[in-house]
Amino acid sequence: MDQRIYDLAELTKAKYGLTAYRLHKWHIFRGTTLFRGTVYRLSMEWFPIHVGPGGNEDTNPAGTVCMDIDIASGKLENMIFVGGVTYADSLKFDSRHKDEIIRWIEKETGLVYGKQFELWKEKERKLQFRGCVDGIAVSPAASIEIQWDEEGRLVFFFGDGTVSAPRSGQTGNVRPFP
Repeated sequence: MDQRIYDLAELTKAKYGLTAYRLHKWHIFRGTTLFRGTVYRLSMEWFPIHVGPGGNEDTNPAGTVCMDIDIASGKLENMIFVGGVTYADSLKFDSRHKDEIIRWIEKETGLVYGKQFELWKEKERKLQFRGCVDGIAVSPAASIEIQWDEEGRLVFFFGDGTVSAPRSGQTGNVRPFP
């Protein structure tokens, strides 16, 4: 494994509290943005440490974390805990305080609530946001979905689409969402 990939994986492990996990697989994917820009993603599968080798190669055991990180920015694009089971020792929310979840999304994505995304739907232990530009929904659509378990631990985060996200005090830059 290249040292840069190893460093990004270790940073990810520490940032998201994956101390009870081991990196099982990783791949780098090249993709394009809506405007034909190139993006590179590090896709990782983290198995819980207590899960030994073997088993069915076509399925991941419950608790496995599948996640994608934008290599250039280090931003989380998605994180899914298989079966809604997590062994992460961080990423816990008080679901009574949506503003706490929104602040976490802003920090992870670099987007600003009310300017680049807004709450669209709310269900028990699940929030869905849609992309917007200054409060106006974007087309093609962009969305973020986040879910947590009964204890408030993150079990699903997924972003899809493109929105305008300011960088370094500028506006009008278009980037993948999240």
